[in-house]
Amino acid sequence: MREVNNDRCVRADSRLRVLIVASAVGPQRGSEPGMGWNWIKALSSHHDLWVITGEREGNREAIHDALIQEPELHKHLHITFIPRPDPPRTVKLWPPLYYYYYRKWHETAFAAAKSLAERVSFDLAHQLNMIGYREPGYLWKLPLPFVWGPIGGHVQMPWRFLASLGMRDGAFYTCRNLINAYQMRTARRVKCAIDRASTVIAATKEDKVAIERFHQREAILLSETGTVLPDMLPAERTRHDGRPLKICWCGMFAGRKALPLALRAIARARQGVTLEFHIIGDGPQSGAWRKMATKLGLEKLCHWHGSVARDKALSLMGSCDCLLFTSLQEGTPHVVLEALSLGLPVLCHDACGHGESVDETCGVKIPVRDPQHSIEGFAQAICRLALDHPLLRKLSEGARARATECSWSRKASQMSEIYQNVLGGTQSRSWKEGPIVAHQLIS
Repeated sequence: MREVNNDRCVRADSRLRVLIVASAVGPQRGSEPGMGWNWIKALSSHHDLWVITGEREGNREAIHDALIQEPELHKHLHITFIPRPDPPRTVKLWPPLYYYYYRKWHETAFAAAKSLAERVSFDLAHQLNMIGYREPGYLWKLPLPFVWGPIGGHVQMPWRFLASLGMRDGAFYTCRNLINAYQMRTARRVKCAIDRASTVIAATKEDKVAIERFHQREAILLSETGTVLPDMLPAERTRHDGRPLKICWCGMFAGRKALPLALRAIARARQGVTLEFHIIGDGPQSGAWRKMATKLGLEKLCHWHGSVARDKALSLMGSCDCLLFTSLQEGTPHVVLEALSLGLPVLCHDACGHGESVDETCGVKIPVRDPQHSIEGFAQAICRLALDHPLLRKLSEGARARATECSWSRKASQMSEIYQNVLGGTQSRSWKEGPIVAHQLIS
């Protein structure tokens, strides 16, 4: 077990001492590690944090460098690293093995948490990530006010779309829906953690409904990720007649991302407007989806950029006019919030976390009914943006405003308010008193 922190920490009266388990944390990373890092970085401006995280893929060095570069962050953030090795290759044959090894990591993390709690008088404990509900960790066993969330993973693949995913993905998501429906109702440790929690936070409306339905606990709705606002405002989105509408799609080439819906919508929309379709990503469905594009006659419209570095992806997105996001089963996707921060209007399904992040001021949402309705809805939205230049400019301005509303600083303020509500608006300890203790670097 390794620990990185400063040798001195000055605590103002308004700052809480918070013990956090975030198994994935990594600066300059996407997905769960990037989300974990942005949460603790933003929260450290409000409170003193002791964070237990997994050590893997060079994140220890990256975090250490970040703490050196930001002295104020270094004063209020203490990181304990616990190695989190990859599970054996057999996990591909039997995916539930992943949760066996993940649970073992949480057992070690809980031992570290108990050790810290013996030396530091914490105000509360927070199980932060990974956000999936299936693994609640063990912080709820500590005699501290306990916050869990944002919690995700309850979103199901819409049944009417299963046939459109192909035989393999259709079978996979059918099994996932059935197993997920069972686990949501029966997971014992999940029930224990939710029953013990002072506050439960849901990442999406679907997660909130599931928590309230299956555990009879009211959940606060707060998406798990936020926007990193650019140093400079993105350029205003303007078009003139004759220039193609440049549409971006970005994501993993996996069934739930539903790129075929986008391809069919593009094929329908091109009959009335001039388009370019820029596709960023790669994955197991790459060959099948490229063949589909060829079959639909989209060779000249589609620009396949493959999997690229984040900076390159943002540059490509920034050169486009809008983001087309067709995913059917998500939490809150980073790419949607990144598009908003770039001033890109978003066309997406009215579902999951993107359905919460996008509103009528910054994009167009298509109801989740059936594949044909989605294809028609996206095609009509594309044509409307291509023909209505003032609308494109208005939605672009709305995207920038919405990005500010979803910023990490605002989310940290919302989480801080949750903390204060848990403690009844006071700084009183629910466990034991004592001076703050600084920890030594353990090699």
